[in-house]
Amino acid sequence: MDWLPTKRNLQLAKHHLARAKQGHELLEKKRKIIRQTFLCVKSTLSDVKSQFENAIKYANILLLTTKLEIDALKCDKICDLATDFDIPPYNLHESSAAVDEVFFAWQKAKILHRERIALELEIEKLALSLQKISKRAAALKNIIIPQYEGCIKYISEKLEDQERDELIRSRLALKRVFAHDSNKIIL
Repeated sequence: MDWLPTKRNLQLAKHHLARAKQGHELLEKKRKIIRQTFLCVKSTLSDVKSQFENAIKYANILLLTTKLEIDALKCDKICDLATDFDIPPYNLHESSAAVDEVFFAWQKAKILHRERIALELEIEKLALSLQKISKRAAALKNIIIPQYEGCIKYISEKLEDQERDELIRSRLALKRVFAHDSNKIIL
């Protein structure tokens, strides 16, 4: 940054540095929260995956046992319909309880599958936001904050040099005045 060495610019640089440090702290807090959320959603996803696998196994077992009781083609059709409809699309009075169990087992598997997909999407979004926040925090820490610190150091040094020069000039001026006054008194 190219700042003129003035007191106003020194104040501005200190203000910007304070804001950058505050922003870095906030981004770090946000990163921690998103990381905790990410881990929580990831553990939930593993639970839902195991529930989904168990639901699929259970639905397949019911399907195989039901196929032995009734027409296999009718069972396959019911399984296909379970993925499309939320209520049974067949006449409940004309079917057996086993067919209903197969339908509702596939319904449960469908719900768990949707939940699994939603959690996977949420994990992807959290991972992307975690990556963005980490990049921003690193940029503040490694680029912006050191720039402002260097700027403050440069302006402070220049102002101190100007003050020293001004002090030396004022002392020389005082010596001249005293030397000039002492010459008048002697005469």
